[in-house]
Amino acid sequence: MAASLPLIRARVPDVQFVVAAAPNLADELFEPLVRLEADTTESMRTETVASGFSRTIVLREQTDDVLAASDVVITASGTATVQAALHERPMVVVYKLSPLTYRLGKPFVRVDTYAMANLVAGKRVVPELIQEGFTAERVAEEAIRFLTDGELYTRTRDELRLVREKLGEPGASGRAADAVLAAASRR
Repeated sequence: MAASLPLIRARVPDVQFVVAAAPNLADELFEPLVRLEADTTESMRTETVASGFSRTIVLREQTDDVLAASDVVITASGTATVQAALHERPMVVVYKLSPLTYRLGKPFVRVDTYAMANLVAGKRVVPELIQEGFTAERVAEEAIRFLTDGELYTRTRDELRLVREKLGEPGASGRAADAVLAAASRR
């Protein structure tokens, strides 16, 4: 994910990155993002003044605020996709297991999509970059598509609004789990 940031910034110079950090993760895990941003900032110093460039911001315990303020979300597959869908935010879903774990588990997985938001929708609404498909270039490509293609952005938000409607109000996580289990049992 971190390696995709400079690729995104190269195509969308005014982009700002905000990371919603899980409270149990150490600050050191996010240092590469800050360091990467510092390196990028140094090479773009003359553009910084002109473009209002802001460095990457890491926030803790403010996930809903980060999602509400985001145009596009890059997230690992899991319940975070439901949370992003509840905010109707287009997202790029990524997931990578060790090659052995993936090969061992793949025969037992009987779904066409992995992201909970896509499972609830019953179709692929947001891109999923799984295993070899999860590269910095592909993450950047998909994020940039949402940031530059207004029609795709609007269509995806409309589809995510339908996901949100399916999940309803409080208790959405439980209903999402039920929908995922139902989808998995149909396969």
